[in-house]
Amino acid sequence: MLRKMLVMLLTVTLVLTSGMFLTAGATDKGQLDVLTYWTGADELAIREAIGVYETAHPKVKVNFESLAAPEYKLTFAREIMTEPRDLYSAWNGTFTMEWAAKGALQNLTTFWAGAGLDDVVYKDFKEEGWAKCPGPDGKVKIYWVPHVLQVRSTFYHKELFDSLGLGVPTTWDEYTNILRTLKANGILPIVVGTMGEAYGMQPLIGHLIVGHCGIDFAKKLSQGKESYRDSRVEAAFREFKDFLDVGYLNSDMCATRFDEALRKFGRGEAGMWWRATWGSSSLVGEFGWVDGVNYATFTPPPRFPNIPVPDLGYADGWVIPEGSEDPELAAVFIKTMVSADAQRAHSVIRGHGVTINKHIMPSEYVAANAPSKADQLRHYRESSIYLTLIDQFTPKFVDDYTIIISELVTGVIDVPEAINRLEAARRADY
Repeated sequence: MLRKMLVMLLTVTLVLTSGMFLTAGATDKGQLDVLTYWTGADELAIREAIGVYETAHPKVKVNFESLAAPEYKLTFAREIMTEPRDLYSAWNGTFTMEWAAKGALQNLTTFWAGAGLDDVVYKDFKEEGWAKCPGPDGKVKIYWVPHVLQVRSTFYHKELFDSLGLGVPTTWDEYTNILRTLKANGILPIVVGTMGEAYGMQPLIGHLIVGHCGIDFAKKLSQGKESYRDSRVEAAFREFKDFLDVGYLNSDMCATRFDEALRKFGRGEAGMWWRATWGSSSLVGEFGWVDGVNYATFTPPPRFPNIPVPDLGYADGWVIPEGSEDPELAAVFIKTMVSADAQRAHSVIRGHGVTINKHIMPSEYVAANAPSKADQLRHYRESSIYLTLIDQFTPKFVDDYTIIISELVTGVIDVPEAINRLEAARRADY
C-alpha cells in the first residue's frame, strides 16, 4: 500500500489537533481502503450501503475487501500497528477496547459531536463498552461508531412449531415445555455450532446467568468484578449442563461448524437456533426462507418471574486507525453509513441486523417482510439493550473461558471444576 505525500499527512494532523476533525472542508475525492468481516449475504448488504456513499461521492474510489472473521482478525492484527488501511469494521466491547488501549485507534469524540450523531444514533451505543472505552492514557473516549445492531434471539422453525401446536413462550415453564415437546417428537430442541469458539455457546449461558443473578450482577461478573463461585452462577451452569445431559442441546456443538448447525435447523432436524439478528441473512441466503412464514424469532422468557432478563446484544461498527492516510474521507464514509438512506439499503432492504438509526421505524421492516426485525427494533426501543456478556471479557479470559466451557460441554470436567477454573482465570486475567 503506497503512502501518500507527507504534506497531506501533515495537513491531516493539523486538522486533527485543531479540533475541527471531519467537521468542515473534508475532501470529496481520493481513495479509501476499507476492510470488513462481513461475508455472504452480509457482504451484499454492506455493498448496498457503500453504493449510497459512492453515489454521493463519485470521485472517491472505495477499495473494499471482506474476510471471514478468523482471517479478518489475523489481518487486522498484522496491519493495524504497521501499515493500516483507512477504515475497518469492528466489534464493540473487548475487540475495540483492546486496540484503543494500545493506541492503535483514533479518538472519534470530536467527530461524534461534529457529525451530530446524538441526533441519529440511540444513546445506548454511546456508553462505555459500546462507543466509549479507555485509550492508551486510561481516559475514556469514543473510538468506535456503530453500524448495525445484533440482538441475541432464538430463531425458531415456525412451520415445525405450528405443526406441533407450539407458540412463543412467555414463561420459563412454557419454554421448557417446548424443549420437552420437541425432544419427544425426535427433534433436537436447540442446535448450536461453535467449532470450539465461545461465541456460539454463550447465548444460552449468558441468558441463564442473567436469569439467575440479574443483569447488574451479570455485568459485573463479565467485567471480572464478581466471583464465579457465587451459588447463583453455579446454579446457572448446572442448568446449562442439565440441558446438555437431557439432550436439549447438541453435545457435539464444539465440533459443529456454524453452517452445519444452520443446515440442521433448516432441514427441520432442530427446532431452535440461538443466534444474533444477522442469522436471518443466512436463512434467507441459504434456504430462501421468509420471516414470519418459515421462521420467526423470540427472546427467551425470564428464568424467574421476579428477575427480568433484558435483551442482550452487540453491534458491528467502524474504527479509524491512527495510521489512516485519509481520516477525513473515512469519517465522511462513516457519517454516510449511519444515515437513514444507507441504513435502509443495508438493514431494511438487504436484511443485515437491525438499524442503529433512530429515524427508521419498525413499520419499514414490516413493509420489507421482516416482522421479526420489526419486533426486535420495537422491543429494543422500549426496553434498551445490554451488552452481551462475552463482549465484556478480556481477550485472555475469552481464551480461557472457551477452553473451560468446551471441556464442560464434552464431559472432560464437571460443573464444580469448571466453576473453580473460571474463578482462577478471572483472578489471573483481569
